[in-house]
Amino acid sequence: MYTKANSIEDLISKSPYSDIMKKVDELVTENTKLERHYFDNGRTFSSIAYGRLGNLGKKNYDYADAGIINITSQKNFVGLYIWSGDVVEKYADEFPKSAVSKGCINIKNMNFLDKYHDVLKEIVSEVK
Repeated sequence: MYTKANSIEDLISKSPYSDIMKKVDELVTENTKLERHYFDNGRTFSSIAYGRLGNLGKKNYDYADAGIINITSQKNFVGLYIWSGDVVEKYADEFPKSAVSKGCINIKNMNFLDKYHDVLKEIVSEVK
């Protein structure tokens, strides 16, 4: 789901899951040293981004400034996207199958966030 926004705060306020986005943003901010910024390719993807894909985004240059970690609002959840090797897949067994897809963890409510807080913290801490 693409949301046009002017800043991270604007993106969060436009999300139907703003409370979850804030909590996920706090969790990531507290557990990474990657630079936090707003990313928007102008058409299909906007997010709270940490770090930059740089050359990893060379297949699609629109994503070179996207984060290695991205938080974005989707239709029915907040997506925590991690484009760093197989970090998400490594922890896939820790989550319900419906919550994990390739490089993404689908966070649907605060209970999920509370229940899996420690695993999410560990995943984010692994991303360099």
